[in-house]
This record gives sequence, C-alpha cells and structure tokens, in this order.
Amino acid sequence: MSAANRFAQGRGLLHYLGTEPGRTKLFFASGVAGLASALLVGVPHAPAINWMKNTLQMYKDGYPVKLSPSVIDLAAEVLADLKVKERDAKTIRWFTAFGFDPIHKGATHLRSGAIIGIPRTFSYNSPEDVDRSLIKLHRDISIPWKTEAGEALMAGIIYSDKARKFAIAREVVGVDSYHVITKFFAVGLVIPSVSSLLARLDDRIQLYRYPLRMRVAWFSAWSVVAVLAVAATWDAVCRYYESDADRTVAAMGVEYLEGGVEYYAKRLLMNRALRELLGKEGRDTYSEAGDVRYLLWEPRLPLTQQRAFFEKKLAAARSAQVVAEVKQNENEDSREAKPV
Repeated sequence: MSAANRFAQGRGLLHYLGTEPGRTKLFFASGVAGLASALLVGVPHAPAINWMKNTLQMYKDGYPVKLSPSVIDLAAEVLADLKVKERDAKTIRWFTAFGFDPIHKGATHLRSGAIIGIPRTFSYNSPEDVDRSLIKLHRDISIPWKTEAGEALMAGIIYSDKARKFAIAREVVGVDSYHVITKFFAVGLVIPSVSSLLARLDDRIQLYRYPLRMRVAWFSAWSVVAVLAVAATWDAVCRYYESDADRTVAAMGVEYLEGGVEYYAKRLLMNRALRELLGKEGRDTYSEAGDVRYLLWEPRLPLTQQRAFFEKKLAAARSAQVVAEVKQNENEDSREAKPV
C-alpha cells in the first residue's frame, strides 16, 4: 500500500495529531506561536524602543527635528496636571514625530522607559508658522494649499494650547499604564487557548473517525479562528486603553474637555481634507465624516465617537457649572436678605 493510501486511511499527519504524542507536539507548537505573537507585540515597546524612536522621528536635511520650546512647556504642564511622579516623568523621552498624529511606545514602569512623539504641527500657531516643505502627500507631492481641501487641511493641523495639552495628556496616560504587559499576555495566550479548545473538541467528536477532507477542513477552520481571535483580542485591548485614556483625561476638568472636543473635530476636518486630496486612496482610507476605514476590524475608536463622548461630557460639565453658580447666587442673596 502506498504512503498516499495510508495517509488517506488516517495514518498520516492528521491521524498522528490525534494521538497523545501528536497532541503534545501540537500544544507545544501553539505555545511557540503564542510566544512569537506576544514578542511581536512586546519587542517594539522594550528591546527595540530606541529603533522605534529613530524610525518614527522626523528628520530635516538628515538631522532630527527638535521639539519647539512651547511644546516642551506644554508637556511639562500636562505632567504636572496629571501628577505624574518625578521618577516616572524622567523615563519618558520626547521627540518630534513624523506625520500628523502623536504616538507613544513603551511604559514608565519598564526598564527601557517610554517614548512620546509629538507632531511638528503642534508647534504651529497660525498658517504663517507652517513649514510647508515638511508636509507632503506620499513624501514628495506638494499640497495645493490654495484649494478648498488645502485650506481645510491647514485649519485641521493648527490647534489651540487646550487641544495640544489634551492630545499630549492622552499619550502620557498611555505610557503611564500597563498596556504593554496586558497586550503581551492577552495576545500570547490566545493561540494556546484555541489549541486547547480544539483538543477538547477533538476528544468529544473523535475526529479521527471522519474522512480526510473533513479533518482538513476542520483544522483549516480552526486556524482561521486562531488568527481572528488574535486580531479580535488585540482590537479589544487597544480600544480599552483608548477609552481609558479618554476617560482619564476627561476627568481633568473643563479645559481638557474643551481641548478634547477641538482636537477630535480638527482630526476629523484634517481627514476629510486628506480624503479629498488623496483621491481614490483617500476615499478608501477615510469615510465622509472623517473616520478611518478598516477592512475587517477596528483597532482604534472612531473619531466621531470620541468627539461625541467629549461633547457630552463638556455639556454636562457646563450644566453643572451653571447650576453651581445659580445656587451660589441664591445663597448670597439669602444672606443679604437676612435682617441684621
């Protein structure tokens, strides 16, 4: 009997995976795959953090672009407002990031520390301050600034100090958390967990009794489930920490609530402008409202949802402020009305 016939009768690889030695090796392989997934998550935040900083850094004429003194001052104010401990603040390295978005890697509790990249646009106070030579489409295409979309982009990259402080605060909250460890273990445990569940189901249905095609389809389907589970876990953890950052900064007062509303409104305006300027690529990347489009899953919260969250919080804060002022005035009036 040929090897092909023996395999077809269940004596090949799939049959071996149903045996105890086969299951042991399969579980070991799933553990290695889980560890590899976790390392892909963790390496950019710790061992390769210096490489990430150099990669994300903005350069001009071959030299890193330095942060402006005004941005450094705003960062110091944010650290004070958040009451970040001095020893934790010293672990954060700041740099000018390429692109339009703030970014962070690492964490203050890790030995390698954290990095926070602030876009060059955060140093612009008016259109006259904008260095147009640093802003390109696809790195080499000049932006038609005098068009309607160009003017919208210009308006979308100039923020008030409130909006800048809000954005910086979100990044500080991000590095002053345990997001790296959470992502490392959450992603790393998914594949072994799926493998363990597969082994239990295999025991229950006794898969070795079924035809080869059905077993191939079964293992293929579970491979897809494992990939989707990793993506969904990554998605859920990222969205949780994004929401946590928004909630934390929202609790810092009206100034940060106003900054949040402005920041997300400007981000949406900028994305709508890029949607127009980039043509088909822009329409594929951004929705009409300005949210980023994703193919299968959303690792980031929709900007429209984040803006709505801060609009609601700001309205509630202002209403509470009005009520407090009315009560204060009533108390003052009642004291004045009392006879001496």
